[in-house]
Amino acid sequence: MKLDFQRQFEEYLISQESLEPRKVGSYGVTYLSRPCLLGVYRLYTEKHPLQVEKLKLFAVGDALHLGIQEAVKRFSDLTTPIFEGRYSVKDAEGFEIVGKPDVVAYLKLNLVDSPIQCLHPVVVEIKTVNPWCFRMVKRNGVLEHHATQLQGYLHLVGSQNGFIVYIKQTDGSSLEYRFARDVEAWNTLLNRAKTLHEALLSKKTPQPNPCWFCSYCEFKGDCKHVLRKKPKA
Repeated sequence: MKLDFQRQFEEYLISQESLEPRKVGSYGVTYLSRPCLLGVYRLYTEKHPLQVEKLKLFAVGDALHLGIQEAVKRFSDLTTPIFEGRYSVKDAEGFEIVGKPDVVAYLKLNLVDSPIQCLHPVVVEIKTVNPWCFRMVKRNGVLEHHATQLQGYLHLVGSQNGFIVYIKQTDGSSLEYRFARDVEAWNTLLNRAKTLHEALLSKKTPQPNPCWFCSYCEFKGDCKHVLRKKPKA
């Protein structure tokens, strides 16, 4: 008797993955935070290649995320989350920006000169990373697209403060960074959404931005702009 777990696991992940183009007019914070909009544009205009190994890594990371989320909710100074799920905001030009933070918890704070407590939302983004990425973050600080992603969530939720927590996959070591809401960062994200939306409507591809993220792009196999050299950590 053989369980044949590898085959069944891969078949399950493939069955859960949609390769169809995304819906034009609805743009996720995660995609808008990517360094290169050309890859995001292609996700909205083409069927993307299936990357089974990437799906497996994400599945393991998601499982770890669930455990970490529960730990944050149970053992931190934050109160139990009131609402978790999808947040969105609609722009005047007709598109929406959407996002689903890892944890939205509410911190009880006393009003100035008053015994009354009010609830302030705090966003916690959890990043499970390999040792190479962990070393790079420890040396150079938070990755720019992760900081941009958190800023997007802060504005969608209406929070003034948030955290990015990096967890090293091999031993559970962590790095914690706190951020305040930044209007300029939100405007940058909003402008990227406008650029993407206009490109999709006009069917004109946005400018590529070859960088380290090319190694993780769904279209690295056939992109003539791909940067294949990985930076040192």
